[in-house]
Formats: sequence, structure tokens, C-alpha cells
Amino acid sequence: MNIARTFIFAGLLLGLIAAGPAASEFSPFGYAEVYIDAGPAGLAAYQVEITAADPAAQIVSIEGGEHPAFNPAPYYDPAARDHNRIIIAAFSIADVLPHGRTRVARIHVYDDKQSPGKLHYTIRLMAAGDANAQRIDATASIQPGEQP
Repeated sequence: MNIARTFIFAGLLLGLIAAGPAASEFSPFGYAEVYIDAGPAGLAAYQVEITAADPAAQIVSIEGGEHPAFNPAPYYDPAARDHNRIIIAAFSIADVLPHGRTRVARIHVYDDKQSPGKLHYTIRLMAAGDANAQRIDATASIQPGEQP
């Protein structure tokens, strides 16, 4: 009987080990979604500055947005990327441009001191323009993503 309990206990223990870390465990990787709301104007170009509140956070990669006009990754200078701060920009000559609020980029972050999903970000819209190279009234926002 004791042997049977030992095998059951060992099986459960091995099962827990094989299952890996629980979803609630800390992960140093995270991301944030970058949005621009161009209102009724068609968004053809933008430039934003993004900063993570924690100076230890490192922006490690950048993806493009959801609209086909901004699906390629935006431009940025990797050498100018200063740990928790980056400036990104993109333009499109597509015939169909996004109107209203659209996700233009996804920023991937690494922070080994706290969960990147809990980081606070600031975003500053530096410029936004339409297909005629005219400045438009737009707003930028950033939203931390869910933990991977």
C-alpha cells in the first residue's frame, strides 16, 4: 500500500514538473499596442515618442500595425534607442488609408525587474499627416498588452 502511494505521489510530482511554470508566474517579456486616432482624416504618416516609466525596461523589437497601410514595421534608429525610450515613424502611399483609431505598431519590451505587462508608458505624438502631406489633428495612445 505504501509503495502504491509512493508511485502515485511520484507521478503527481513529475506531472507538475513537466507542466512547467504556472501562467501567473513572472515573465520579463511583454508588449504594448500603439494607437493613433486620426478622426475623419486618412492617416498617411506619423511619428511618436514612446517611453516606459521603468528605466530598466528595454524595447527589444517593433512590429507593424493592423491596417495594411501600416502593416510593415515602422522606421526607427536602433542606435538611438535608449533602453526605455524610442521614436518610431511610418508613412504610407497606399490608396486606402486608415480613418479613426487604428493600431499602428506593437512594441516588445524586456524588463527583468518587473512584469512588462504592468509597466506604465508615455506616448507623445510628434507629427501626423494625411495623403496631401498636410498636418492633421490626431491623438496617440499606448496600451500595455496581456502577458504572453
